[in-house]
Amino acid sequence: MRDDIFSLALTLSGAGEQEQNILKLLCSSAEDYWTERLRVPVERCPQSFACAAAFLAAAAFSELRCDGVDSFSAGDVSVSLRNAPGHAGDGLRRAAENLMEPFARPDGVWLKGVSA
Repeated sequence: MRDDIFSLALTLSGAGEQEQNILKLLCSSAEDYWTERLRVPVERCPQSFACAAAFLAAAAFSELRCDGVDSFSAGDVSVSLRNAPGHAGDGLRRAAENLMEPFARPDGVWLKGVSA
Protein backbone atom coordinates (compact mmCIF):
# COMPACT_ATOMS: atom_id res chain seq x y z
CA MET A 1 0.00 0.00 0.00
CA ARG A 2 2.84 2.41 0.85
CA ASP A 3 4.29 2.15 -2.64
CA ASP A 4 0.90 2.93 -4.18
CA ILE A 5 0.44 5.95 -1.93
CA PHE A 6 3.93 7.25 -2.66
CA SER A 7 3.56 6.74 -6.41
CA LEU A 8 0.27 8.68 -6.46
CA ALA A 9 1.63 11.45 -4.21
CA LEU A 10 4.74 11.77 -6.37
CA THR A 11 2.60 12.23 -9.47
CA LEU A 12 0.33 14.77 -7.74
CA SER A 13 3.12 16.77 -6.12
CA GLY A 14 5.75 16.79 -8.84
CA ALA A 15 8.40 16.32 -6.16
CA GLY A 16 11.95 16.28 -7.45
CA GLU A 17 14.48 13.59 -6.66
CA GLN A 18 15.90 15.55 -3.71
CA GLU A 19 12.40 16.10 -2.28
CA GLN A 20 11.28 12.49 -2.33
CA ASN A 21 12.43 11.64 1.20
CA ILE A 22 10.20 14.30 2.73
CA LEU A 23 7.33 13.16 0.51
CA LYS A 24 7.81 9.57 1.74
CA LEU A 25 7.57 10.78 5.33
CA LEU A 26 4.43 12.76 4.52
CA CYS A 27 2.93 9.68 2.86
CA SER A 28 3.64 7.56 5.92
CA SER A 29 2.08 10.18 8.17
CA ALA A 30 -0.99 10.45 5.93
CA GLU A 31 -1.38 6.68 5.94
CA ASP A 32 -1.25 6.67 9.76
CA TYR A 33 -3.80 9.49 9.89
CA TRP A 34 -6.34 7.64 7.75
CA THR A 35 -5.68 4.32 9.49
CA GLU A 36 -6.61 5.92 12.82
CA ARG A 37 -9.84 7.35 11.38
CA LEU A 38 -11.03 4.18 9.62
CA ARG A 39 -14.18 2.55 10.93
CA VAL A 40 -13.95 -0.35 8.45
CA PRO A 41 -11.02 -2.59 7.50
CA VAL A 42 -8.76 -1.02 4.87
CA GLU A 43 -9.50 -4.03 2.66
CA ARG A 44 -13.00 -2.59 2.10
CA CYS A 45 -11.65 0.65 0.59
CA PRO A 46 -8.09 0.14 -0.67
CA GLN A 47 -8.31 2.49 -3.66
CA SER A 48 -10.05 5.27 -1.74
CA PHE A 49 -7.59 4.84 1.13
CA ALA A 50 -4.53 5.06 -1.16
CA CYS A 51 -5.91 8.10 -3.00
CA ALA A 52 -6.91 9.89 0.19
CA ALA A 53 -3.50 9.31 1.79
CA ALA A 54 -1.73 10.47 -1.39
CA PHE A 55 -3.96 13.56 -1.60
CA LEU A 56 -3.20 14.43 2.03
CA ALA A 57 0.56 13.95 1.56
CA ALA A 58 0.56 16.00 -1.66
CA ALA A 59 -1.43 18.76 0.07
CA ALA A 60 1.12 18.97 2.89
CA PHE A 61 3.97 18.91 0.38
CA SER A 62 2.47 21.71 -1.68
CA GLU A 63 2.20 23.87 1.43
CA LEU A 64 5.84 23.25 2.27
CA ARG A 65 6.81 24.43 -1.21
CA CYS A 66 4.51 27.45 -1.27
CA ASP A 67 6.50 30.65 -0.99
CA GLY A 68 3.57 32.90 -1.81
CA VAL A 69 4.90 34.48 -5.02
CA ASP A 70 4.34 32.84 -8.40
CA SER A 71 5.88 35.54 -10.58
CA PHE A 72 7.23 39.08 -10.34
CA SER A 73 7.93 41.66 -13.07
CA ALA A 74 9.65 45.03 -12.74
CA GLY A 75 8.48 46.78 -15.93
CA ASP A 76 4.94 48.11 -15.28
CA VAL A 77 5.10 46.25 -11.93
CA SER A 78 3.20 42.98 -11.94
CA VAL A 79 3.11 40.53 -9.01
CA SER A 80 1.21 37.25 -9.11
CA LEU A 81 0.59 35.53 -5.78
CA ARG A 82 0.07 31.84 -5.21
CA ASN A 83 -2.31 30.60 -2.61
CA ALA A 84 -0.99 31.55 0.78
CA PRO A 85 0.57 28.78 2.87
CA GLY A 86 -2.19 26.91 4.61
CA HIS A 87 -4.49 27.12 1.58
CA ALA A 88 -2.41 25.52 -1.17
CA GLY A 89 -3.62 22.00 -0.38
CA ASP A 90 -7.22 22.74 0.56
CA GLY A 91 -8.68 21.19 -2.61
CA LEU A 92 -6.68 18.00 -2.15
CA ARG A 93 -7.73 17.78 1.50
CA ARG A 94 -11.41 18.19 0.57
CA ALA A 95 -11.04 15.49 -2.08
CA ALA A 96 -9.47 13.13 0.48
CA GLU A 97 -12.27 13.79 2.98
CA ASN A 98 -14.90 13.19 0.30
CA LEU A 99 -13.31 9.90 -0.75
CA MET A 100 -13.10 8.62 2.80
CA GLU A 101 -16.45 9.90 4.09
CA PRO A 102 -18.19 6.50 3.81
CA PHE A 103 -15.30 4.68 5.51
CA ALA A 104 -13.88 7.00 8.19
CA ARG A 105 -14.99 8.65 11.38
CA PRO A 106 -15.42 12.42 11.14
CA ASP A 107 -12.41 14.49 12.13
CA GLY A 108 -12.99 16.75 15.10
CA VAL A 109 -15.93 16.99 17.48
CA TRP A 110 -19.43 16.35 16.19
CA LEU A 111 -22.52 16.66 18.37
CA LYS A 112 -25.86 15.26 17.32
CA GLY A 113 -29.18 15.49 19.07
CA VAL A 114 -28.02 17.82 21.83
CA SER A 115 -30.76 19.92 23.35
CA ALA A 116 -30.78 22.47 26.13
